[in-house]
Amino acid sequence: MKRRKLLFIYDISLNRSGGLEPLFISIDRKLSRRGFDLHYVVRYPVSESFRSSISDTSVLEVWSESMQGGRSFWRLLKLLHRLKPQGIVLLFFPIFAVNSLLLGLLRKTVFLDHDSSIGNETSGIRRLIKRIRGFLVSRIFVYVVSPSNFKRKYNIERGFIDARKCVSVYNGIQQYSNERKLWSEFSETGYFLFVGRIIRSKGVFDLLEAYAAYTSRVEAPRALVFVGDGDQQELVELSRKFNLGDKVHALGFRSNVERYIAKAFCVVVPSVCAEAFGLIAGEAMSLGVPLIVSDSGALPELVGDTATIFSAGSVQSLADAMVFAHKNPTALSANAKRAQRRAWTQFALDACADDYVTTFSRAFGE
Repeated sequence: MKRRKLLFIYDISLNRSGGLEPLFISIDRKLSRRGFDLHYVVRYPVSESFRSSISDTSVLEVWSESMQGGRSFWRLLKLLHRLKPQGIVLLFFPIFAVNSLLLGLLRKTVFLDHDSSIGNETSGIRRLIKRIRGFLVSRIFVYVVSPSNFKRKYNIERGFIDARKCVSVYNGIQQYSNERKLWSEFSETGYFLFVGRIIRSKGVFDLLEAYAAYTSRVEAPRALVFVGDGDQQELVELSRKFNLGDKVHALGFRSNVERYIAKAFCVVVPSVCAEAFGLIAGEAMSLGVPLIVSDSGALPELVGDTATIFSAGSVQSLADAMVFAHKNPTALSANAKRAQRRAWTQFALDACADDYVTTFSRAFGE
């Protein structure tokens, strides 16, 4: 069997990618068995588990800078010229950026649309520019792969990308069957948990304000824990403003987030931005942990009827959801069990990896 080389360019650190690492490892192994040799270029740092788990036929390069600008992009072009791969897979590049389009012109390229923003301009010259960009993307990329039906539809209707080029493949969710025994073990001691970047578009400051309202409406309120990079100081200052004392804990980045999720009473995903998928919500589902999510982006598609959904950006709606969770643990437990079944079937890791591999095989010729 003739081996073919693919260049995977991930402008993101794989140990800070919100649970994508197990999916990429599964894809790597499946592609290797199909005759593909993978050459990775990823951002520092990379976990040892990824280094040790990829196939013997794969090569890993770890760069300290973004691949998108200046000397790094020139270095990327030289690597492309040296390797002469059959195709490129791009992740966490802007979909309409000149650099992304140039790579697509130089080699067959599949764009993984996990983090691109299209914008909402609907009239005048900006709409015309979007149509032109959508035309270019449709002509240059072999496929634009979105991790949800929401994002695929968004690309077609608002990005003006050819529907034939738009593919929807869910992110696979790892089954943490050994990490969590029974939710009831933590229902008395657990905390509300946020995991993600500490930025406004993720709704973290709305969550803090809603939590302050929640604490005033219940007896023995649960703690609120934040895990993730970002402006920890602003969290501390807002906690003081709302007189929350030692109820709020900002832990910064943690690589083993599943351990914090497993011991949570409830995971809150309060995003204001349109989430393309929602991996943290998916991991909570897999662990059998109750969820409160906003109605933003693909989150309702992900959770179905297995979580409490509130109006994105509404502090009052979020506070009501937290009070409901506090007072109705039985309902939360039932939701969590159904969510776990949903995660282990509809978002099974190997099945989703198979769908990605099928897409890559079609794009690059098997």
